[in-house]
Amino acid sequence: MHAEKYNITNIEREFLMTKALTLTKCTTRIALMNNHHQHAFTLAEILITLGIISVVAAMTIPALIYNYKNKERSVRLKKAYSELSRAIILSQQEHGDISNWEGAPYHKTGMLEWSNEYIFKYMNKITSCEEGTNNKTCPTDSNKICDPLSKKCSTTGLKATIHILNNGQIIYIYGGGNPVNGKTNFLHILIDTNGVNGPNMHGKDVFTLTLSLSGNSYLPLQPFGKGNKRTDLLKNCTNTPETCAALLQYDNWEFRTDYPW
Repeated sequence: MHAEKYNITNIEREFLMTKALTLTKCTTRIALMNNHHQHAFTLAEILITLGIISVVAAMTIPALIYNYKNKERSVRLKKAYSELSRAIILSQQEHGDISNWEGAPYHKTGMLEWSNEYIFKYMNKITSCEEGTNNKTCPTDSNKICDPLSKKCSTTGLKATIHILNNGQIIYIYGGGNPVNGKTNFLHILIDTNGVNGPNMHGKDVFTLTLSLSGNSYLPLQPFGKGNKRTDLLKNCTNTPETCAALLQYDNWEFRTDYPW
């Protein structure tokens, strides 16, 4: 009787096997879930990771932006210098050697006509601010050029003849040196690489060149500033930002890591 009571039929055996298999699968799944939870990040770990990423970003992104802006103004400055040099070469082909050019007016009166005839008609210029235009790219009283060291600003640029290139750059040109009968053979040329946009400061976005109408006709256009050694040029640029174009030309118009501005 007892043996018959515990006999298992085929159907019952299949049922028990199915239940056992199901139980095994459930046990395995629970084990996998536990294992998964053991390898998941905790909230604290995630917050720490995000904190590290934020610190790294805060350290690197400003440097990347600074390098990008330096690259941009390097390209703009080099392009402006190249276009001015090319214009002078073309002008000499038409007007003869630069030492034979008519002297430039020392004062603003007459400078527009002179600079258009000898320089800017050979460049990709949009307009000149003295030609009666209301172009928004022309500087106003609020666009004074300043010295980043002394923080002093001047209206020198506003006293010059102002030319706007097709890329938005502004070229200021005015007489320098010692005039004779209201004429001069020495000119200052300022390049504002980003137009009316700030900061409008020497050594940052405004760079000074000189144009000599006497002497070496092959190199009449030179950066303002003197020095044969880079250490001297760097020192001059640091103490007198108006001379920084000389350092940049020495460095192939690149803003190196020790550039002060």
